[in-house]
Amino acid sequence: MVGVFFVIMGIMRLKAAADSQGQQVKYSEGLWRLGVAAALCGIPAVVTMIGGTAGISSGGGDQILNSLSTLSGVGGTGGTGSN
Repeated sequence: MVGVFFVIMGIMRLKAAADSQGQQVKYSEGLWRLGVAAALCGIPAVVTMIGGTAGISSGGGDQILNSLSTLSGVGGTGGTGSN
């Protein structure tokens, strides 16, 4: 949720910078907010990936992978390795 907030704020800052041609508001203000947003939105995926690699997954990661593979049409098996 915080990541979405930073996306909105970053886009608003970039629009303000474009309107003032970078004089009053710097482009970097919007870009760093978008960078923070990308990092915050990516944290759940990274944590799930690390948990799965370390073998401490509680099963939530397998459910997410199954959902993603179903949406992409690849087909998943819940991490058993056989299709």
